[in-house]
Amino acid sequence: EGEARSHGIQLFGAHDATLSNISITDVEGGHNPVALENCTDCDTGAVGGQAAGLWLQGCANITATNLQITGIKGGAGHSGATPGHGALAAGIYLLDSTDCSISGSNITSVIGGEGGVSPGFTRSGGNGGVGAAIYMRESTGCTLSGNLLSSATGGAGGASSQFHEPGGAGGLGAGVYLTQSTGCTLTDQAIT
Repeated sequence: EGEARSHGIQLFGAHDATLSNISITDVEGGHNPVALENCTDCDTGAVGGQAAGLWLQGCANITATNLQITGIKGGAGHSGATPGHGALAAGIYLLDSTDCSISGSNITSVIGGEGGVSPGFTRSGGNGGVGAAIYMRESTGCTLSGNLLSSATGGAGGASSQFHEPGGAGGLGAGVYLTQSTGCTLTDQAIT
């Protein structure tokens, strides 16, 4: 019933480490098929599980170079009377990390999770998830340089089978997505 997260490599609270010449492929967030039963005041159903090729949380002084990351997909939201939203997909996800460096890496085919489908009685479909090659949140002093970032796509919004209810909104696609981060440097990124 909780999120079914998937990560190729995950580091929590790591310091002073180097990752280089690593290939990460085909990581997909879990799907939450369980309906939210006995829920009379829910906004959405079960959300898909997040997916990341490399997940850094609470880390400092991590150097990642020459990573090859491809085929990352967020989990789909639950379909049903209370559809869930699709989950975030990120080639590299940095959360609450300091002075980390990502360079010379190739990140491609990152797709946010699809929103859940609604039968449309009272709700629209679930929204699609964010798809970002590099997603940075609440991090400081990080450097991104010389990376090739391509084919980052937001997830499709879930459909509604009734004509009077809209489908869910499509998710945002971004080469680099920064939120609540300070003192970060981006140079020589090729985003296609």
